[in-house]
Amino acid sequence: MRAIDTPDDIGAVVRIHFEIDRALTHIIETMVPNPSVLRHHYMSQRLSYLESLGLPTDRLAPARAINVLRNKFAHKEKEHIQAADIDELERAIVNLLGRPIPSNFALRHKSFRAPPREWRYDTMSPKEKFCLLGFFSLSGIATIEHDFQRLAFICKPNPNYPVPHDSG
Repeated sequence: MRAIDTPDDIGAVVRIHFEIDRALTHIIETMVPNPSVLRHHYMSQRLSYLESLGLPTDRLAPARAINVLRNKFAHKEKEHIQAADIDELERAIVNLLGRPIPSNFALRHKSFRAPPREWRYDTMSPKEKFCLLGFFSLSGIATIEHDFQRLAFICKPNPNYPVPHDSG
């Protein structure tokens, strides 16, 4: 919720990017026996590494789109999220979910300190849509571990390294 409450677009993009990057780092550090060898300093490197392991690209595509947008803010002096900026992210999320986001989809926030709030997808600002899509992206990343476990047991025989036969 802090990303959506951030007064400027840059803060929202940085917060969402940070949380996704932190989740990717956690996945690599948890599931790779010696992650320091990878020298993965950038989010794009972490995404490429996970993709090289065979993780589904539909899980990683939203994070890639967020990384591209974050880089526009960081390196090209962009200051505001425009509707066109989130088109690729929205397509990636729709692909991940397997269906379009309903226009009447609502994000509700209840707090003891403030009155309840609601954001409807069809009336959200580009920043609010970016934040919601960022939450979806983070959910897709957070559940990558399930795909990773499944992929960890897929072994393709390598003809260059034949399995030795038991001569016993």
